[in-house]
Amino acid sequence: MRRSTLFAFGLIGLAALTGGCRFLRIDSQTIELLKLPAQPPPSRNQSVDVDVQCPSATEIFVAVIPWSVRVRPGFGVQWNMLGNATQLDINPKVRARWPFAGTPPHRTTNPNQSANSGNSRANAPLTSYSYTATVTCRVPNTTTDVVVTIDPDIILTF
Repeated sequence: MRRSTLFAFGLIGLAALTGGCRFLRIDSQTIELLKLPAQPPPSRNQSVDVDVQCPSATEIFVAVIPWSVRVRPGFGVQWNMLGNATQLDINPKVRARWPFAGTPPHRTTNPNQSANSGNSRANAPLTSYSYTATVTCRVPNTTTDVVVTIDPDIILTF
């Protein structure tokens, strides 16, 4: 099994700081960023779709929708693995500051199941929290796995 790793950051981080990113397309010549509007505060758990398509080992499509979410205290986040992904791991950038009771990484290896944070701790500070999403996807009709680490400032705000 051949394994490739892609680190997506730099321009993505800039987009996250300036209002969010809806879609990122990475291939040998292109990086496209489309912005999403800010979201209102939710009154329930938030859902984030992490869609990774790997038509080949050198052409990868990544979408994190929404890029930035607002979470009310006492609620959590579920990350939905879409595309031809086989594993999704969610890890906080600063583990000691992670607001959720569940222990990271939040992981799923089943496309029909979400990676769930659990509810936020009652004493979690009302601030922003950055995390990375690492997705493994299988290139169709091969034994090649591509590991995509999305490492900008993907943000949860309380």
